[in-house]
Amino acid sequence: MPAKARVINIIGAEVLNKTITSSDSIDLSPFQSGIYYLMLESEGATKTWRIVKQN
Repeated sequence: MPAKARVINIIGAEVLNKTITSSDSIDLSPFQSGIYYLMLESEGATKTWRIVKQN
């Protein structure tokens, strides 16, 4: 089942928004070091993860 993936930076700006399936990956390599929030929305539920990206 497809899910909506959103990546939000520490100041609240959405830097990625795409629909993914279970076999997809999310590439954070273009983004600078910092704190991001990954939000996955599927079947009416939302799960959020805090990601610390270091180059």
